[in-house]
Amino acid sequence: MSEADAPARVAGLLARDEAALAAGIEFVSVEQGRVELRMTARRDMGNGHAIVHGGWLFLLADTAFAYVVASGGETGVTVSADISFHAPARVGEVVNATAVLEHRAGATVLVDVVVSTGDGSRVASSRITGRILRDSV
Repeated sequence: MSEADAPARVAGLLARDEAALAAGIEFVSVEQGRVELRMTARRDMGNGHAIVHGGWLFLLADTAFAYVVASGGETGVTVSADISFHAPARVGEVVNATAVLEHRAGATVLVDVVVSTGDGSRVASSRITGRILRDSV
């Protein structure tokens, strides 16, 4: 698969991704093996502490994982994931997720994701292990 096709592959996946669309996720940049996504934290994403619920931040990170795998023309599913929250994201902020495909061994991939606010402050980091499925994007 050509690297030049990576943006089209990710755009095609996003067009079918109801969860990502409902969260308002959009892509910022796409290269084969590296994807940056963003979403604006809406009021309904806030928790009882008046900050963005970690589940929404994980949704963004896990979506970035799927899209970085898709950037190479493959379909990946999460097998395990660790996420660490470093600072709160606030309702109304733009939150970015940058995913990098760090390693591949056969059908197993390792992806690192950094979640940050629009000013570059790190909110969370995630390491996701996934499995490549036989079908492609």
